[in-house]
Amino acid sequence: MVMSLAMVTRTLCTLTRCSRILQCVTCRWKGTAHVDSLFSTPSCRGFASTSSLTVLVRRFSLCFSHRSLNRSRFSVNKIALGGAKYSHTQSRSSSERGQGNHYQDDAHVQSSLQQFSVWLEHFDDLINSHSDRCLEEAEWQRFRAERLAEYPSRELSIDGIVMKKCLGAKRYRLGKSYIAYLKGRQQQANLAALVHYVALCGECYDLSSQEEIFSLFDELKSRYRVLDVMSCDLLIRGMSKTDRWKDCLWLMEMMKLSSEVTARAYGLVVAAAFRNNEIELGWKLMTETVESAMTPTAEVFMEWVRLCTEARLSGNGKSEAMMDRLLQFMRIHRLFIPVEAVQSIQEWFQSDLIHSWKGKFAAVSKKGECSVCGNYMEPISLSLKDFERMRTNFMDRVIKGSDTFLQSTPGEVERFKKFVEQTAPYDVVMDGLNVGFQRQPGSSGGKFDQAKGVFTVAKYLSETRGKKVLILGRQHMLRWPQKFIKPLQQMAHCFFAENLSKDDPFLLYAAMHSGLGTVFISKDMMRDHLFKLGEEFDILFRKWQWSHQMQILHVKPDGTVKFKAPLRFDTVVQHKENSWHIPYESGLPRYAYEVPETWLCLTSS
Repeated sequence: MVMSLAMVTRTLCTLTRCSRILQCVTCRWKGTAHVDSLFSTPSCRGFASTSSLTVLVRRFSLCFSHRSLNRSRFSVNKIALGGAKYSHTQSRSSSERGQGNHYQDDAHVQSSLQQFSVWLEHFDDLINSHSDRCLEEAEWQRFRAERLAEYPSRELSIDGIVMKKCLGAKRYRLGKSYIAYLKGRQQQANLAALVHYVALCGECYDLSSQEEIFSLFDELKSRYRVLDVMSCDLLIRGMSKTDRWKDCLWLMEMMKLSSEVTARAYGLVVAAAFRNNEIELGWKLMTETVESAMTPTAEVFMEWVRLCTEARLSGNGKSEAMMDRLLQFMRIHRLFIPVEAVQSIQEWFQSDLIHSWKGKFAAVSKKGECSVCGNYMEPISLSLKDFERMRTNFMDRVIKGSDTFLQSTPGEVERFKKFVEQTAPYDVVMDGLNVGFQRQPGSSGGKFDQAKGVFTVAKYLSETRGKKVLILGRQHMLRWPQKFIKPLQQMAHCFFAENLSKDDPFLLYAAMHSGLGTVFISKDMMRDHLFKLGEEFDILFRKWQWSHQMQILHVKPDGTVKFKAPLRFDTVVQHKENSWHIPYESGLPRYAYEVPETWLCLTSS
């Protein structure tokens, strides 16, 4: 945990130079009050205008509740909106200033955000009402004056907003005329405006804009010794398509000083490396991408497929080996690529006139059978040896490690371990609170319905299915209607942790302690624990999770429960003598622990 906070501290200190952030390293943040007071310091104002807020949320989502993060967002939004000045006392937590003021404050913020949203619509109207043409200086002057009359506090950021809107709509001439307008007024464009303009030049790239990109890039390098992550990302969007694309490597190193290289930045530079025949550099950066827990962008895969096509047309005999390298890389790293990328792979196979490949999009049944060719996918294989290694690693890093006590106590952990030793093994381990919060049709979602839901599922499993069940919950669940809680404790083993304790480690401990034959019921993604297990055990944990986690689909009026069963087959790129099966992202939302259900089936005659 200290390691994670140290990384965040380095990021925030680099970008805001706020000495109070150093408190993060030596003490654990205690919810909203600490976060709010930190953002309310004068040296942190304007923090929301940088990309650091994204970094904060990404980093802290593993450590803090979403509620605390949302409250910190409100604090940052207050500062970003301008107008009223928020003092330290005005950003106190609700427990310090009263619940009524808390809601009034949030309502004020929501209202201000709505007004700001309306203000931004004027920029969209400007972009959409003009084709990509240059505006006269007088037109820009009038538009800028009108907007600042409405929001005077936005004088420093209005130029960046204009260029960001031009970038989003790819209005190159419009953006170019705004930069010319600023120069005509002998006004130096700020960093936000310039980096967005460089990105715009890259998005609308042609050789004539290359020198302009170089000039702006060199100017920014000389003007700023350190650039924030978002600025680097935008500059990479501009530079990656030029002859000086290798300057992007310097920008990537700059990003690493304060945070992480973004997936988009990696994708642009990898594609540039492939495009400029720097093959091994491209693959090195591809590996860095997946080792940073990111999936390469569609552009990367499509650029490599383009090289495979060129190799086939040249007749050098390397095309098949190049495609095999890509597919094996996807298999090893268990990548689910975007639909645009999988379509380019499909086209490459179907253009092979020798082997007559046919590609169709397919579904795979619960048993693992392909709906197109009838072949079966490989079963998920987790050997007893790998399971024991993964379980030992989990116990050492998550249960015995100091991270466990962030939201629990050593005494409670020991009490739970003794409880499990006395009552295990179990057939099913159930997250009681998670199950209780799953509203069924016709239920109000109150404590009565929550208790009834947990009771109904436990009764079905223990009495109808004859399973030995462990229910994990929180102490406050004991105040639920006793009509359900008392018989629940008689039909199943129950452990109620402290209300502030995080119950995921307890659930995973009990399920792993019981062995490979135990399943667990939860909709939780369990993502908090992946970064603690380390890269080596990440895949083993996911395999175990996919093959042992069940979810409740619905509960029938007669008490019958329908579950979404664990996976039986492995969702990776698979190859047999005359077929390939490639799982891919369809674009539909899914939980992090879930795998795509869409496949490309390739068969040859």
